Amino acid sequence: MSASYSRVITADFDGNGREDLFLIHPGQSEDSLASAVLYCFREGEIRRSAEVSLSAPAQELKRVTLGKLRDGVMAVFASSSLDENNLVTDILTAADHRVMPLQMGIQTPTLHNYYLYPQDIDADGYLELPVLRQLEVPKEAEPQYCIDWFSPDAAGERELKLSTYHHFDDGWYFRLNPL
Repeated sequence: MSASYSRVITADFDGNGREDLFLIHPGQSEDSLASAVLYCFREGEIRRSAEVSLSAPAQELKRVTLGKLRDGVMAVFASSSLDENNLVTDILTAADHRVMPLQMGIQTPTLHNYYLYPQDIDADGYLELPVLRQLEVPKEAEPQYCIDWFSPDAAGERELKLSTYHHFDDGWYFRLNPL
């Protein structure tokens, strides 16, 4: 077997005890969207799934993260740069030996020139999606933002897990009390 790819992830997506290959392929041209494909070992041979297009070209990929959704389903979070001010994240799962697009094209603006990536912000073993929310400040003050962290599940629903305020230049953040 041979395949070109931009990123590769190995994991047991189908729970059969064997590692599967999750590949992100570049498009046909530089401007073409990347695609994801799953290779599984079934019935004595390696089988290839149908491709699923991502929201951006492969050269715009910034981070590809393997993690679990809040209901325990394994997922791939592919985050790409849309432009210098926006990131787009696609969430993909695997079922029945094929790639399944769960939530595609989730846009997140940068915060003070920092990209916000999905991460396990609360250390519960599940990845959360960051969403910026502008805080109320006096009219003459500079806008301030917090990050609401949502935990997605395989049904496509999102639950607010926590909110944080970050100071990226100094490398710290704190949790905000729920509203």
